[in-house]
Amino acid sequence: QPNATTTYTVDVTSGSTTCQSDVTITVNQRDFVSVDSTACDSIQWNGNWLVSTDTYVDTLQNAAGCDSIVTLNLTINQSSFGTDLLTACDSFTWIDGITYSASNNTATDTLTNSAGCDSIVTLNLTINTSPTVDLGNDTNLCANATIDLFAGSGFTYLWQDGSTDSSLTASTSGTYDVTIADANGCIATDTININVLSPLSIIKDSTAVTCNGLSDGSASATVSGG
Repeated sequence: QPNATTTYTVDVTSGSTTCQSDVTITVNQRDFVSVDSTACDSIQWNGNWLVSTDTYVDTLQNAAGCDSIVTLNLTINQSSFGTDLLTACDSFTWIDGITYSASNNTATDTLTNSAGCDSIVTLNLTINTSPTVDLGNDTNLCANATIDLFAGSGFTYLWQDGSTDSSLTASTSGTYDVTIADANGCIATDTININVLSPLSIIKDSTAVTCNGLSDGSASATVSGG
């Protein structure tokens, strides 16, 4: 039972006569092939779709007509799917480079996960509208006057002096600003310039008439401030 190509010879002797015969047995070898393969999700092998990491064997015929045993060492990596849950004020630029100004739960983007397979990300974005605040136009105040600056109701507040009430009384010249935040964390700011004028001052002066009945006297009032 030869396992390699071999020539066999036999001598047969009868009396003084010897005859010889030989035969060559050709042994064709089987092929054994091992293949390492990595795929995402599935791969087609031997007419079937494989979806699991495992070792698979297939038998073919090689050129000599012998069995060719092919062993597949298969690693299946899975694609991943996730949801990006986000909340933003007014607008948001996502990983796809698009700026969204309305809530969106259908946009998707495809990345590559750590296994080298697709990572499908679905956007779940809630857009909240920021509040508005208006402290009014820049204002001049008379000396010793005040003005109440009101930043609206239902928010949290931070004025430039660190106070946190909804209103602030201004009595000196300067720039006043407030930042408000709503329940969603959206913010708005506004600034107003207050100019307090100096007090009004009147200086009166007069010269008397030189003689009774004449009209050569004078009276004046000089006003400053305000």
